[in-house]
Amino acid sequence: MQLDILSLTHNRETTKNHFPTTAIDLWSIGCVLATMIISDRSFFGEDRSRFSILKKLSEECSDSQTINFVKGLTEIDVKSRFKASQALKNVWFKS
Repeated sequence: MQLDILSLTHNRETTKNHFPTTAIDLWSIGCVLATMIISDRSFFGEDRSRFSILKKLSEECSDSQTINFVKGLTEIDVKSRFKASQALKNVWFKS
């Protein structure tokens, strides 16, 4: 059984037959990147919703490419989240 880290649920029915993928690694990279940019451990605080982190990032960082890159890495829907190959091809790495 895998712990569904994003919703912090232990429901066996929703986690049955789900195994860790690289998607959680990309989520982690997004969290670390946001933490480094805003110089704050917001993902570890009381208000750690994705929305609040992206709002704080938007306030601290004026670069839309960086904000969009973090959004792509921390997309809640795993199917919509950046794959490693997409992340590496992102314009953020070229800027």
